[in-house]
Order: sequence, then C-alpha cells, then structure tokens
Amino acid sequence: MNIKRHGIFTKLLVISIIYFFINSFITNAVFAKYYQSSIANSANRAVSLRNLQTQLKWCMRRGNCSNEIKYLGGITQPIGVVIDHKNLDILLIGKSNSNQEKLHTDDLLTIMQNQHHRFAKRKGNTIYIQDIACSIDPIPKSLQKLQKLDARIRIERNSKRKKILQAKWAKLAKSKQKVRIFGIPPSRVAQVIIDADYLLKKLGDKNYRLKTVPSMLDLMYAHAKRKLEKNIHTRINLASMNRFWLVSSNNKISINKSLYLLEHSDVKLRTEEEFLHSSGKRIQGTGRENKFAKQFTNRFNLAYDKEISRRYPIFIELKNLYRLANLAHVIKSEKLFRKAGLNSHYFIKKHKIRLIKVSPTLPGIAHSRKLEVVKKTATSKTTLTMTLTSMGGVDMKVKPVLKRTNSRRLSSTARKILSQRPSQSHRGKPPISWSLKL
Repeated sequence: MNIKRHGIFTKLLVISIIYFFINSFITNAVFAKYYQSSIANSANRAVSLRNLQTQLKWCMRRGNCSNEIKYLGGITQPIGVVIDHKNLDILLIGKSNSNQEKLHTDDLLTIMQNQHHRFAKRKGNTIYIQDIACSIDPIPKSLQKLQKLDARIRIERNSKRKKILQAKWAKLAKSKQKVRIFGIPPSRVAQVIIDADYLLKKLGDKNYRLKTVPSMLDLMYAHAKRKLEKNIHTRINLASMNRFWLVSSNNKISINKSLYLLEHSDVKLRTEEEFLHSSGKRIQGTGRENKFAKQFTNRFNLAYDKEISRRYPIFIELKNLYRLANLAHVIKSEKLFRKAGLNSHYFIKKHKIRLIKVSPTLPGIAHSRKLEVVKKTATSKTTLTMTLTSMGGVDMKVKPVLKRTNSRRLSSTARKILSQRPSQSHRGKPPISWSLKL
C-alpha cells in the first residue's frame, strides 16, 4: 500500500516538474519575443517618481521647471514600472524616441488624479465619479433639420432644386457641434483625446483618405453601386445614425515581484447604431452594429499601428496616454506607493494640473457623395445621393488583466534596471531620469 502511494506521488512529482518546465519555457519564449520588439534595440529611460515629485513640487513654486521635469524624463512610450525598495521609490520605465511627441508629466498626474477621484463633483449628498472621456456630438436642432433636408433631397426630382437642397445640407452639416469633457478639467490630456476624436471624423474626407481603410461612405457607395447596376432596390435608413468611439483594449500587465510590465495594449474603434427621434434627439443605442460601420471599424483597427498612427501622430499620443492610464491603474490597484514606502501626497492631492483653453464647440463634419448609374438597357439614369453624419468620442477607462509570473527573464530585467540607478547626484540634486541598457 505504501509502495503504491509512493509510486503515485513520484508520478505526480514528475508530471509537476514537466509542467513547470514547459510553462516556464513557454513564458520565457513569449517574453523574449516581447522584449525584442518593445525594449531591446531601442533607447530606454528610467524616471524616479520620488525625485520627480520632490523637484516638481519646488520648481512649480518658483515657476522654473526644467524640460526633464515637464516632459517625464524624455519618455515617449511607457513600458512598465519597477519598485525600488532600497531607495523607497518607483521607477517608470519607457522608450525615448526623438521622432515622437514626449509625454508630459502633467499627463501622468492628470490620469492619476482622475483615478483617485480628485476631480469628482459633489451635488448635494451625492459624489459623481467619471472616467476620462470626451464626446463631440451634433446639436439636436441641427440633426432635426438635416433629417428633413435628407428626406426632401431623396424625393426631389428637379435637378436644380435638388442642388440647392444639397448645398443647404452641406452648409448645415458644418454647424457647430458640442464638445464635452468628462472626468478631468480642460487640460492637455483632454485636448489630445478631442483632437484624436475630431480627426477620426475627418477620415472620410478626400484629404484624409487612408490607403487600406475605405471610409464608411466609400463602403456604402460601392454596395449601392453594385445593387443599382443589377437593378436591385437599395434603401438607406434615414432615422439611424452611427456612433464611433475609441477605447483601450486587450491590456495585459505581467507582474514579477517588483517589476510590472505592460505586455500589451491596443486602441480599438467601436461602433453602435443609434436611432434618432424626429426632434433630432438621440434615442438609446440599439446594441447593433451597422454592417458598413462594422466593416470600417474592423479595417481601422487592423491599420491602426501599420498606417494610421504613422500618418497621424495624434493617434500615437492617444495610445501612449492609454499606456500611462494602464500603469497608473496598476500603481493604484496594487498599492505600489505604499509597497515602495513613497508618499504620493503631492502627486495626487496637491499638484495643480496646467489648464488650457479647450473649445466648447467644433465645426461639424459630415460626408456626402453622389452616385450616378446609367443603365445599359435604357436611356434613363439613376441618381442616388448618400449623406453620412456620425457621433463619436474617446473613452479612457482601462482595466488591465494582471498576470503574475515567475519568469527568470523578467527577474533578470528588474535587477538590471535597479543596478543602473546612478548613485551620484546631478548638480547637488538627486537624478530624475537616466538612460538604461537592457
């Protein structure tokens, strides 16, 4: 009996060892690939949050903060954070690329303060907490007028009157749209997400066309043309409107003792079809996706890093803000300030975010395209004018998946990072940032 139990125990032990070996091998292989693409062969920097906080506090009083302090030590893409227990510190690790916009220290602190509810608003006995977001939407009265013009354009037979109506529609479509910011004051973070959202609306214009991403109107045009050429009736719902918004997706942070590595973070475009009341007011979303809007978002997401971000740097800035938001989230959720023995009172409670002027309205953007199909079997000509308006926004809410691992590669990387911390002060001050070789 004892021999049998010993045999079972031995088999279980062997299986466990094999499983551990395979799991460790796979984990190391995955992280080897990640490091080659994200850390190795690039300029890397570390930023001491302890020294940054101390020197930021003093230079803000004097009004003479250096670029190193203002621009987060020169980091352009955050990668992770490391707890430095010896120095009671947290190190922010990231890439430094001279061809990209530097991150601002205010960006990180705006996000941190939002996550700690510093900007929450009290109304009576209720405190309202909001995630960082923005929205650019048409005014209901303008939408109501656009709907009515749309209907008149589609039934008008006289070409001259039709052109007059189309001109009115184009002018009205450029009416001011309301800009709303949620969760934060008007700041650089707010401006970046608004600029990204507004540029998203422009992607249907001929001056903003993408090689691999046809606009939603292009997709509708191609579909309608095929139908009309086959003499098949096509119909576009005038009472519907598509909402597009950008979100952070597929966020994964790997944790190895003191190292918290942002393994993955994507920006995704989402869409939902919404119906409009005759008054122009939005009715609750349908939960469905218009097939053309879905095709557009799928292609947009596939091209985000390969084409869109390279052509329009604002989308790189947006992605890096999402990366900062993920790291700020893990700092808060894992209580890293407490674990490091670092008092974050100034960062979270006292630092005043630099406010900027953000326009409360922006000119509307809507797209129109005329399609003419001449039948081969008849002398008649079929004309279809398609118009498209949309609503949008950016949602900065993040909730990364935390994965704890015993990867030896990550342990080695953490040791390398900590071993490269300068011991000497710079001009009598502790160094804020320094280069890393990984």
